[in-house]
Amino acid sequence: MFRNYLKTAFRKSRMPVIKSTARVSPVQKIVAIGTRKFAEKHMYYADSNFLTIFHYPLLSGSIHTALDAPNSIVLTEATALKYFGRLEDAMGKSVHIDNDDLTLQVTGVLKNIPTNSHL
Repeated sequence: MFRNYLKTAFRKSRMPVIKSTARVSPVQKIVAIGTRKFAEKHMYYADSNFLTIFHYPLLSGSIHTALDAPNSIVLTEATALKYFGRLEDAMGKSVHIDNDDLTLQVTGVLKNIPTNSHL
């Protein structure tokens, strides 16, 4: 229901001054990497153009394509290290979201987000 409201209330065609929009939704999930599980309290679902609007620098991947494919995920540097031990090992790996029985592929690694950000 919330998603439908967003689609109708904030359409760019209804407000020509809006150049671009991105929806961001906070979630709490259980993430599985192999047999290890992590209770993640600060995850976000975001539209594919999120990185082109907010300009968080990527250490791996492209801001223009990292979120284009369905079931793709971008991790922060700290999260990539926590899950895989090395940044180089994160790209292309699978991340399983237990709550949704969903497997995502890592398509980007963000530089750690500044502490003054609410995301």
